[in-house]
Amino acid sequence: MKAGLRRGLLAAGLAATLAAVFLLDRPEETLESPTKKPAASARTSAAPAVAALPKAGVAPGVGRLEAEGADLFPARSWRPAPPPAAPVPPSAPPLPYEYKGRLEEGGQSRVFLARQQTMLVVKQGDTLDGLYHVDAVTPWTVEFTYLPLKQKQSLSFSK
Repeated sequence: MKAGLRRGLLAAGLAATLAAVFLLDRPEETLESPTKKPAASARTSAAPAVAALPKAGVAPGVGRLEAEGADLFPARSWRPAPPPAAPVPPSAPPLPYEYKGRLEEGGQSRVFLARQQTMLVVKQGDTLDGLYHVDAVTPWTVEFTYLPLKQKQSLSFSK
């Protein structure tokens, strides 16, 4: 091959290589997130590429992880996890009745109770609202059973 042709081919190959390096190699996209927009010119793209290079002795991406707050080595305990808390058994709601008074008539005690704006007169054996059974009326308490759970409750009052 002639020397002139060889120089021309080498010059064309060198030009193609340099064009490929400047056009295809975009270091700011490889070191940072792929969503970053490419720079407008080769002169402005060189500065961010240098700024995005990691510091000597630091792996690429370490600074970014620290900025995001990622804990690479979280503390671990090898103790077994505590057993789950036992489920709380269901219980009767608080009594919705308020003591208002008492009446003794014919050896039987009747108690006046209020629920919101409603006044009730109850005696032993009555069922209230389909939820509460009046078990006993004593001089100081009214004993109830919450029927859905069969739980005893009492409403205390002074004579």
